[in-house]
Amino acid sequence: MWRLMGRLTFGGIGIGSFVYLMVLALGIQTSAPTPQNIMSILVMSALIGILSLLFEVERWPFLVLLAIHMVGVAILVAAMMSFNHWGSFLVQGSFWLFYLFIYVAVWGIIYLDQAMRVSRINRALAERNKGQH
Repeated sequence: MWRLMGRLTFGGIGIGSFVYLMVLALGIQTSAPTPQNIMSILVMSALIGILSLLFEVERWPFLVLLAIHMVGVAILVAAMMSFNHWGSFLVQGSFWLFYLFIYVAVWGIIYLDQAMRVSRINRALAERNKGQH
């Protein structure tokens, strides 16, 4: 469990760091990043990674878990935005459309990554089984 939590935490930090770098590269954040901005992004991203432990709950339907995760991530993003004094963006519809776009894009990337990993594992197993017969 600790190993999984560590992997999810660092995975969340990696994804959050990438998204923040894209926000900076695209000029969405017009002010220079401060150490406070960076640390809050890292903490938020780690917490989002830990929140992904929800998907280990097998007794609830996936769509319910996804909805809970999406709301949890939105709460963490809103808290980070408020902490950094960017709360005025939270009332703009365009912000939430951007949030939804990023959420779906990240899920798409994660889905493709997992599908490719499963495919590689299945090929390796098929090769190993072919060699045994």
